[in-house]
Amino acid sequence: MAKIYKGKDKYLAKSEAKYFFRILGLVILPLFIIWLLLQITSEPMVIVGASLILVLLLISVGKNLFDRLMYKSRLFFKGRAGEGEVGKILKNLSDDFAIFQSLIINGKRGDIDYVVIGTTGIFVIEVKSHGGKIYYNGEGLTINGKPSRKDFVGQALRNAFNLKKYLRKKLNKNFFINSMLVFSNDHATVNIGPKPINSVHVIHKDSLLESITSNESVFAGREKEIIESALKLL
Repeated sequence: MAKIYKGKDKYLAKSEAKYFFRILGLVILPLFIIWLLLQITSEPMVIVGASLILVLLLISVGKNLFDRLMYKSRLFFKGRAGEGEVGKILKNLSDDFAIFQSLIINGKRGDIDYVVIGTTGIFVIEVKSHGGKIYYNGEGLTINGKPSRKDFVGQALRNAFNLKKYLRKKLNKNFFINSMLVFSNDHATVNIGPKPINSVHVIHKDSLLESITSNESVFAGREKEIIESALKLL
């Protein structure tokens, strides 16, 4: 079984919690205002009138905000669950491999979901939990025929570049980094083929182990240990 090192970054969990507490605040705020009114005045008409205005405001403004916050919270929850699914798959790698989860390089915002090191190379893995039909239209990824809202391929490529830069500075050597964008949703179908997009391999989680282990050996054990030690410092 592969060695697993878990990083300190909890970006998805923190983001999910942030939106949860915003939703909670949206629910508690009107109750607090009504309680405050009860402390200020005992006039029932004032309290009823103010409460009705507050209810109307919540209906007109609060619902859209509530829906938006719920949508964001669900996205982060799905993202965290997707990373967990990929983590379970990576655990099936042999002890020739080491897995680093949630790496932050040089204090950069966000984290690298997974870095895998083994005799077959160095793999940087960016996980996405989106479902649907994934295609490449020659310019960017599409999901169910619509362009992806974010540049997932660019994100995966930046992660690989940042890791390459860190290792070059730390070990004074250029290493080839395999950049992978992995869709973890069981209902996602990746219709792109084996050819990488801008040096990024876009695959479904079901192809992940084969993609990692089918490479030819590029590292001797000692070199792998040196890279592993450098990543432990992060």
